[in-house]
Amino acid sequence: MSDSVPNKENPFIISGNSLIKDYKDNKVSVEEYVTIYTEEVLDKLDPSYTYQTLLNMVREDNILIYKPALCCYESYNDDAATNPFCHRHLVSQWFNNAGIKCKELSKN
Repeated sequence: MSDSVPNKENPFIISGNSLIKDYKDNKVSVEEYVTIYTEEVLDKLDPSYTYQTLLNMVREDNILIYKPALCCYESYNDDAATNPFCHRHLVSQWFNNAGIKCKELSKN
């Protein structure tokens, strides 16, 4: 993970390509992925700072233009509430656990 300041060109809450590849190649389980992602990414970040950084990315002239949305290329999981697996969902849980409201949108 880079020590640089997060910005539009540096997506700071993404999984590393090697972790994604290891998961897709069945080299790491869901549990291992969650542990590695949490330790290597989320535990090194401050949720409030990260949220404010996301908000700053969608501001123009200090006016909030858009509401930020976390997206993922993984297919939609109807069972996301009971089977939360994708880094976007992990980030959503991380924000909610820190008291920052982040809701799951339905596919409809």
